[in-house]
Amino acid sequence: MGTYSPAVTCYEEFGTQKEGIDLASSPNGSVTLRCAWGDRYLLIADLLGNQRAWPNGTAVNPMTARSAAIKTFDTQFTVVGQSIIYQDALVDVNYGYETRDLFSESLEPTADFITLDHRYFRWGSAAGECIKQGEAPGRLRRGMNLLRTNYNVSAPLSTQLLTAIGGVNDTAYTSTVLGLTFPIGTLLFTPPVLDMSVDTLGSDGWTVAMKFMYRAEGWNSYWRAKTQSYDDIYIAGGGQYLNYPLEDMTDLIF
Repeated sequence: MGTYSPAVTCYEEFGTQKEGIDLASSPNGSVTLRCAWGDRYLLIADLLGNQRAWPNGTAVNPMTARSAAIKTFDTQFTVVGQSIIYQDALVDVNYGYETRDLFSESLEPTADFITLDHRYFRWGSAAGECIKQGEAPGRLRRGMNLLRTNYNVSAPLSTQLLTAIGGVNDTAYTSTVLGLTFPIGTLLFTPPVLDMSVDTLGSDGWTVAMKFMYRAEGWNSYWRAKTQSYDDIYIAGGGQYLNYPLEDMTDLIF
């Protein structure tokens, strides 16, 4: 025997409990609950607002209250002037599953332009006239942004939303949605957009929209005109210079 509402006194009407399932939809259930007439809206607010679970099943992910309708219990009432005061209310409650998006991912193309160092170029041949600064060639760098949105994120939010900004992924990330793998150091995390919507029944979690700027050669490699390739930069007498630190992003995209 289960409890429909721990906050409002109510009772199941005999013979009203139903369960159903078909190939086109998820399992569903319904029941009629009797409560005091003055508690009818409190009962509905508790069932729907708190997403009370169907108490008669054993599923790991139980159905929750999805809708309710009020009707009178017309054998018990009092006539007062032109109004009728009912003693009890019957509340038909429907239970089911809500399909929610957990996250979404997409790609958007990007391109930027960098001007190369004119001192490494000559006109005509390797021994030709030096190219002036205003004549330096440019290089078009094509890339993409990985856009990821996490839905219904509960508080407290991950501190990585703050600490990882300006850093790159310290672990290769494989997107199960896109079927792509992004190697270590290729995703630069930019400031996210956080949105919270609150309705009359309360909040429903955060929507966290994130953008990761992808660069195939890695964010800590630089174009070298002399070799016509990307290369790493080291601190004199020290280790590799990491302009974009490696950050743990497991709470954000893994």
